Amino acid sequence: MDSAIECFTFALNSLGYAARPSDFRDMTERHSLKQIGPADIFGSHVPGYERLFPTLAAHWKESRSLIQTIADNHDVSKHREAVFLGGQASRQAAPAGFFERLGITDHAQKLLVTPMEEIIISRDPKAPRTARSSTPREEQVRLEDVAQDFKRFIEQTCALALTDAKANIHLEFTELQR
Repeated sequence: MDSAIECFTFALNSLGYAARPSDFRDMTERHSLKQIGPADIFGSHVPGYERLFPTLAAHWKESRSLIQTIADNHDVSKHREAVFLGGQASRQAAPAGFFERLGITDHAQKLLVTPMEEIIISRDPKAPRTARSSTPREEQVRLEDVAQDFKRFIEQTCALALTDAKANIHLEFTELQR
């Protein structure tokens, strides 16, 4: 999820830079490329997003909490520790095709890799371990919910990017020329 958000940010910066170079991060400068990130879209760092992708920028601002949850959990799980806190240990039955996709045919192996029913992740994974306390059930963050929210977020992002680009990026040619 985090990588998709990062890649989409780079793609939009590239498109914006092609249309209005002065309003986006310079695609020809190494230092500038290192600065590209989601905050460019929902923050005020790069003015081009408000000009060329205004509805998308508004959507990302509304989704900032989701984006931050995804980024924080990715950062911590990649660089420090697991973010898994608990959940429902195993499902009654694995989804259709689950074991086949993993190449598992042995019954004993299936018992070892039965997928979880629910995965609880940290609400604040960057907090020191000693500062963490148990979280009431209603405040827990379920990975399954984050995944569904992300699905809606990225689908809407794609639709808004296309709508904004069509409305605000004027092309000399709109069809392939022979």
